[in-house]
Amino acid sequence: MTICPQYCDSVATDSDTSCVSDGRFSMNIVSGWFEGAPLKPKPVQEPYPQVFQGGNSQAARQMAARQADVLFINGGSLEKIQTVLDDVKEYADEFGTEPPRFAANAFVIQRETEQEAKGKLEGIIENATEEAVEAFKEQVTEVG
Repeated sequence: MTICPQYCDSVATDSDTSCVSDGRFSMNIVSGWFEGAPLKPKPVQEPYPQVFQGGNSQAARQMAARQADVLFINGGSLEKIQTVLDDVKEYADEFGTEPPRFAANAFVIQRETEQEAKGKLEGIIENATEEAVEAFKEQVTEVG
């Protein structure tokens, strides 16, 4: 659920927004509006809960530029990550909004020594099938 109090009095009017007001939320979904549904636990942050959004797609980048406080993106090369960041900042400029902060997923292999960690990574790579690696890459790059 995307929560966008900056567009909210008590009910959101924009088809891309949702609203939290007095512990209730309103949200536009494909089949229609939820209006005044109970929201528990109630928001405690002022002025509103931070909105975290995930995804790398262009639609996710646009929505994050319009509505998110933090965009959580899938990992990738530094160049791919920079492209996502640049796109979101450009969309934010177009929408006249503040760009969100960014977070990226990562995988950590922790061992007692760096050598042990590198050995574990090498073992993972050696035992990974090309099919499994490609399937995993597709899953993490196409999400959102």
